[in-house]
Amino acid sequence: MTLSMAEKQILYTFGCPDWHNTVKRLQTVKELTTDPSIREQIGQLCSKMTEPNAQEGYQMCFYQLRLELEGYMTLLEQSKSTNHTTMKEDNAMKLTKYEKETIINFNEEEQFASIYTHNASLKRRLSRFSARHPDLCRLECVHINGGMTFSMDKSRLSFRMTEPYNEKRLAVVRENGKQNGFRSKEK
Repeated sequence: MTLSMAEKQILYTFGCPDWHNTVKRLQTVKELTTDPSIREQIGQLCSKMTEPNAQEGYQMCFYQLRLELEGYMTLLEQSKSTNHTTMKEDNAMKLTKYEKETIINFNEEEQFASIYTHNASLKRRLSRFSARHPDLCRLECVHINGGMTFSMDKSRLSFRMTEPYNEKRLAVVRENGKQNGFRSKEK
């Protein structure tokens, strides 16, 4: 379920970890709201909440949303308490690709590993995994610079090393490609 920032704020305000209670509450709030634009936003959120499969993984999604918006609220509080020009400079500063790191940290004693990443694909994969398996993986923090930190059971981590192709294997792959209509790159 993809939510806009306005929908996230509505869910943050009126939602709870229980899907049924959240849907009932949103429907009640929609009926009580007099502003047509807000009423429409709540109605759209109610529709999303009642789509098939919206209930699956809702509780973990709700907790992740809470973490995300609490981090956002903390950032807003910091910007109010500090010099606004400093915050604008900080927000305008973008990380280079070199600075967008992925750091996996664990030790031999603890059961969980810490994964800090800026990689969009890895963030999506970890978010989906944590929604499906909250006992094995959870979102710990959403950082102001776009990074995310997850805590994951080490038994779920895997490192795959792939050997380079030798000439014999390359010949087999090339022949298979030719038979199936793929052209190889000319050297």
